[in-house]
Amino acid sequence: MPDAADKSELLKELRIDRSAPPRSRWRRARLGLVVALVLAAAGLGWFALGRATAPAVQVAVARSPGQESAVLDASGYVPARRQATVSA
Repeated sequence: MPDAADKSELLKELRIDRSAPPRSRWRRARLGLVVALVLAAAGLGWFALGRATAPAVQVAVARSPGQESAVLDASGYVPARRQATVSA
């Protein structure tokens, strides 16, 4: 079992050294700014490079076999791509 002198030495090792100057707020702010800039750059890079390109669209012209002034009649419905809820 350690004696009193050994215990006091062990307790001295547990003390916080307050003689060292405290870390400045500027250093923490600068680190936070660097982290924010890196995250912003990564987000912009992901957005710019990860965006899907627009799909190619094929266009076809409908022509009637008989008359040039014929009207093309079509029936059906168009489904919405997005849904929005509007309220007062």
